[in-house]
Amino acid sequence: MSLTRRRFIQGSGIVLWLPFLESLVPAQAFAQAQQRRKFIGVFSPSGMHMSFNPAQGGQPSFTSNGNWTFANALRPVVEAGHQGNVMFLRGVHSTYGQDPHWQNTAGFLSCKPLVLGPSRPVICGKSFDQMVAEKFPTPLRSMHVGWRPMNRDFSGDHAHYSDRYVDTIAWRADDRPIGNTYSITQLYDTVFMANAKTGARMRAMNAQKKSVLDIVLNDLKSVNRQLASDDKERLDKYTEGVRELERSIAKKMEGTSAINCTPPNAEQAQADYGAHIAIMQKFVAHALQCDIISSATIMYDDGVGDQHLVHPGTGHDHHAYAHLSTGQDDVNRLESINRRHGSFFAQLLSELKGRNQLDQTLVLWGSNMSDGTVHSTDNLPLVLAGGGGDLKFGEDVGAPTNRIAKADIFVELAGLYGMNQITSFGSDSLVSEGKRIGMKR
Repeated sequence: MSLTRRRFIQGSGIVLWLPFLESLVPAQAFAQAQQRRKFIGVFSPSGMHMSFNPAQGGQPSFTSNGNWTFANALRPVVEAGHQGNVMFLRGVHSTYGQDPHWQNTAGFLSCKPLVLGPSRPVICGKSFDQMVAEKFPTPLRSMHVGWRPMNRDFSGDHAHYSDRYVDTIAWRADDRPIGNTYSITQLYDTVFMANAKTGARMRAMNAQKKSVLDIVLNDLKSVNRQLASDDKERLDKYTEGVRELERSIAKKMEGTSAINCTPPNAEQAQADYGAHIAIMQKFVAHALQCDIISSATIMYDDGVGDQHLVHPGTGHDHHAYAHLSTGQDDVNRLESINRRHGSFFAQLLSELKGRNQLDQTLVLWGSNMSDGTVHSTDNLPLVLAGGGGDLKFGEDVGAPTNRIAKADIFVELAGLYGMNQITSFGSDSLVSEGKRIGMKR
């Protein structure tokens, strides 16, 4: 009678509980998980300049990409050396019969309609970032950061619209919006200080596991002397497997104390808009690098983009210029704001690339509308950033005249994360239509 590994363990009373180890994952499955397992959704409000100037008369045409190009809004991305990591998604639409400031902010990552009513309910849809968070669980489920919540009273002309709809793009469930963290110090304490304590506990647990393995190996030596030659050979193979686990644990213990998983330097609160966003994005990239999170959202402003932020060099807020009420002067100022957000995006990509995170992270940046003047939701400004030669980074994908539902973009993204069970996305008139924009080469 041969002595199987399972029978040996049962017979000798040894119970071995082992951690998840990368060395035990099939190489093909590990490569797939390593490639795409992190996601960031980035949001700008009120659209871009899509080549429409009401002072010149006529009707808007959204067959043009306006300033949503590498030469204009994304010029900072080119200057930072990231053009080869960004693709434009053209012709994307997300149309529903509600104000897109609210609808396409709340539904930015879910493509589901929000619910309106006298009681001002807060209901929309589970967002894509949360699907990634569930697929790739981490110590902290996800991070959500922004500049400021909306602080204007819209009860007069939007009586049934909850303010929460313009303050978040992340939803854990249809009735569970996830609020942003706006405080730098609160974010640091929550994400890094708490997880530093968790890291210390992990190192202690791994040390304890190593001690248990030492005892098991000593017991195996004693058992080995009592076995026949064939069983000794089988036991030797098993013993080598245990030693490999021991080496893997040692490697994990080194990883928990590695410099790339120590907390970043603490930062003070910043009154300056750009400095605030830069610190928040640095913290997001660091948390991804340390595998504290697998998904995050970043809002460069609330879904309306007015009242509490005057952009330098413009004298007014984003929302006012997006309506282009004074013609060319507003066009110039809006394009300046768009490029400023482009510089934020370039900084985020630099943070990710500097931490070797781009090959396993996809970053989707866009807005709730294409043109703020008429609130159009055709040919939405949308880009996808990341790494890897399998996707068409550095290119335009799709075309302004080839309309494709935004929900179809998420079906295609889901496949890149191994979530092939997602064959439909969104609902109502926002639902996917079975088209593919063609992100893969």
